[in-house]
Amino acid sequence: MPSLRTLAKLKALKLTLGQFIYLGAYLGLGNLSHLNFERPLKNAQNNMQGWNKRHLTLPARVVVAKTFIASLFVHIVNSVHIHTHQIQIIQNLLNDFLWHGKP
Repeated sequence: MPSLRTLAKLKALKLTLGQFIYLGAYLGLGNLSHLNFERPLKNAQNNMQGWNKRHLTLPARVVVAKTFIASLFVHIVNSVHIHTHQIQIIQNLLNDFLWHGKP
């Protein structure tokens, strides 16, 4: 079995302090769900700020939410464990974007 340093020479793998990043997901020992969740969350918030400046119709916001915001989380949610409160944050983020924060 190859060592982590040998695997780190691969372009898809980045070794950082006992953890490594493979295809955009942090892997290693311990609870890494917060690391896997922060980057897509910040990207989604930045995307939403840009799209909120445009006055989109509801169908356009649905397309943007599915294409540019929800897609940021698909790989991470399918690859590693995400806590239920993090899924709730994603749902609230999408609802706020779709409905402009109105209930």
